[in-house]
Amino acid sequence: MTTKLAATKTNLLKVKKILALTREGHQLLDEKRKILMAEHSSVMQDYQSVREKCQAAFKTAYSALNRAVIAMGADGVDRTAAAIETTHEIFVMKKRVMGVVLPIFRFQMSESEPAFSPLGVDSSVDEAITRFRDAVALAVQMAEKKAALDRIMREIRKTVRKVNALEKIHLPYFEETLKYISTRLDEESREAFSTLKEIKARLGK
Repeated sequence: MTTKLAATKTNLLKVKKILALTREGHQLLDEKRKILMAEHSSVMQDYQSVREKCQAAFKTAYSALNRAVIAMGADGVDRTAAAIETTHEIFVMKKRVMGVVLPIFRFQMSESEPAFSPLGVDSSVDEAITRFRDAVALAVQMAEKKAALDRIMREIRKTVRKVNALEKIHLPYFEETLKYISTRLDEESREAFSTLKEIKARLGK
């Protein structure tokens, strides 16, 4: 690798300062990468746990729905469901981890009073409603973890690219430049000293 900087003491001090800052930046980015990797691993464990719970919850909810259909018939379940008005909201908040904005989802569902008499409605309908509410809440949690994983991984890739660029390009360049300037200055110093001795010797004669 070649350098276009002149071998001067000013450039030597400048390159030393830049090299120190580059090393510090490399260390900070490498620490950030490690923290993000640890966070990604933690969120991945949470995601897998929530996904398993979500799959089990939907399985249980559909089992309850099937029992309701057997007990009341598909039309009866449809009429009962149509008589219940539900509203749901997802509130999105944020938190930061090493500069990465991660979403936090909060799910809220409310129901109006059913427009039907509870008489003649099988208890499996109530169970299905409860089970599906729980399953949807878990699905929202799973979506939150998945969104966090995607954002963390994008930041990890960006950080790794920066760390690699510092390791393979910038640090070697400034280290070699510093070595080149130091070597040239040492050579010039020795040449100047040798010339000075020769001048003194001639003046002595």
